Amino acid sequence: MVLIVDTVQVEAEHAEEYLELVQTLGVPMMTEAGAGFVSCATGKGYGEPIDIQVVWSFPDHGEWNRIRKTLVLDPRWHEYGSSTASLRLGGTSRFLYPTPFSPEA
Repeated sequence: MVLIVDTVQVEAEHAEEYLELVQTLGVPMMTEAGAGFVSCATGKGYGEPIDIQVVWSFPDHGEWNRIRKTLVLDPRWHEYGSSTASLRLGGTSRFLYPTPFSPEA
């Protein structure tokens, strides 16, 4: 299994809007394309920017290439990308792999 871990930073006042986009656009689109939704987590912020982490899974990089092609051809992907980009201050997207002792391995 491969995981994509997207971690973004948003201003505290935009956190709910970002989470709404993930829930209403991101999750349906990504799961329809074949990615597994693993989790979404957020920090509290306390007046500072908030980190939001969204994790997706798929069997291997060959499958990721198929998912990615499906997404690029989906008009919702472009809407989702531009909507979330306007709220992001920064972030990272990383491929990670469960360790042998991980419950998901």
